[in-house]
Amino acid sequence: MKIETDLQGAKQLKKFWAKVPYSARDRLERKILRDSANVIAREAKKNVEPYVPSLAKGLKVTVLRSTIESSTAKVSVKGKANPLQHLWELGTKEHKPKSKKLMAFTWDLEKVFARKVKGIKGIQFLGRAFQTKGGQAVDKMITQLKKYIDGEFKSL
Repeated sequence: MKIETDLQGAKQLKKFWAKVPYSARDRLERKILRDSANVIAREAKKNVEPYVPSLAKGLKVTVLRSTIESSTAKVSVKGKANPLQHLWELGTKEHKPKSKKLMAFTWDLEKVFARKVKGIKGIQFLGRAFQTKGGQAVDKMITQLKKYIDGEFKSL
């Protein structure tokens, strides 16, 4: 799931970013993106922990480099729960047979028949985390950039 929105403080963030020398941008960009995305990842873990602990353990932050000018921080699920992440986030709909009276599934090498399969309601752990902590993530980026510009930033 990709969420794009205009966050408060984005213009201020661009203004500070212009002051950073180009030679230090790559490592600094990755560190700042990772730290700010961790704010959202921690909140997502809190949202999903009571429901699916294995999904919470698999939440990781990766920083992707798409072009020279921009990088992207991605909060995603790694490990065993990865194929099911979108089902937990968005939920599923109820399934009914289209032409026959029963649907057939294979489960442990045996056929199982069902008249309908109930859908599950999504948890929306990543979306809720972004909505609640997105502003704090941008604030963290701004404070870290200010620290770097003021010379208070620790080594990369």
